Amino acid sequence: DAQLLLAVGYTNESKNMLACRTLRQWLLYHPTFSSLFPSNRIEIDDPPFMPSFLDPLFHQEVVSQFDTAVSSSIGNPHERGDLHVANGVLYHLAEQYDASVSHFKQALVLQPDNPMLWNKLGATLANGDRSEEAVQAYSEALRLYPNYVRCRYNLGIACMNMKSFPEACGHLLTALKLQNSGKGPTSTAWNLWSTLRLAVMLGDMPKLFPIVDNRDIDTLLVEFNLHS
Repeated sequence: DAQLLLAVGYTNESKNMLACRTLRQWLLYHPTFSSLFPSNRIEIDDPPFMPSFLDPLFHQEVVSQFDTAVSSSIGNPHERGDLHVANGVLYHLAEQYDASVSHFKQALVLQPDNPMLWNKLGATLANGDRSEEAVQAYSEALRLYPNYVRCRYNLGIACMNMKSFPEACGHLLTALKLQNSGKGPTSTAWNLWSTLRLAVMLGDMPKLFPIVDNRDIDTLLVEFNLHS
């Protein structure tokens, strides 16, 4: 599980080759799925330099190994769910978003109460220009975990893509409010404020420019009826 989380982290940082390599290691050394690849278990040292771009031949090799695992019947429901999550991330690396969505949805059949997985589905749908479906996935994640700041931010971005700028502002402000109450990482504050300013600008709300620039969240919460 730690390696799977690490692969997701590399994906978020656009270190696609490292993410792909980490997914392969996760599979080949998994307590259950490794039995499918007895001759492929090799120790791999980190090279001094790892390119961030994805090697398509290496990616296809890893895809083939994951296809073998998916087509097998081994693994308990939780392990099978993680396998589909890993597949979803693997296809996302190559921008094959439809395949990625399919695997995330299969994972959700097995792990329906996983808010982070719903958020991954939403982000992948959004990357595939399916913003309305992304909103539904983000909303489900927030139903399960209302204080999920990253998901609230993603929902704001999805609303911006749909040109629903007031709604986008509301979600971004809610994320800032959660963050100010200690329910989210402060490292994302700059992104939230800059994205909020963009939403206000694109939504043609010039009277709010100085309020956003002053980061006067209390006044903004009143403006959007979020002060309670």
